[in-house]
Amino acid sequence: MCEAIIQMQNSYRNEGIRIGERRGKTEGIEIGRNQELRKIAVKLLNYGQSKEYVANFLEISNAHLESILSEMNK
Repeated sequence: MCEAIIQMQNSYRNEGIRIGERRGKTEGIEIGRNQELRKIAVKLLNYGQSKEYVANFLEISNAHLESILSEMNK
């Protein structure tokens, strides 16, 4: 489980760097992080986990989870 979290962190960091080169470092890192959180959240939700469980697992608030999930629908 810890290895998966480390891989997630590395993945969103790398994605953030790529986006940051285009938009600005801070914004890029946040966008990359949210994209990775969204991917993991969707997988967990598809496996039947509750939104509360997913938010706790990702160590984010329920509001942040709702926010990143709503970005999917844009």
